Amino acid sequence: MNYIGPEDATDNHELVKNKILPQLTRIREQGYDISRGERIAGAVGISSAIRGYYLPAALSVLGVESRFEPKIPETLPVIVASANRISMNLQKHNYSLLSSPTP
Repeated sequence: MNYIGPEDATDNHELVKNKILPQLTRIREQGYDISRGERIAGAVGISSAIRGYYLPAALSVLGVESRFEPKIPETLPVIVASANRISMNLQKHNYSLLSSPTP
């Protein structure tokens, strides 16, 4: 996401510059993000980036907050490790960041 700048994607430059870009930096550094009720009230989601694929991709798990929240500490490392394994397999099979796979 190095190509996203404050002038891209929205007319609300201050929101992008002051909130979204710092969030993307944090997410990139930690390798995952947790969403709590942002899209669906009462839901929790964990997403981890799948790297090295020619399209943006992530491994995500969504659950009911009351049941999923206590399981996040045990689930989070599994999600991140699984996304990393998928990323390594994509790279091993020559999927490029810049072009679609060739048969």
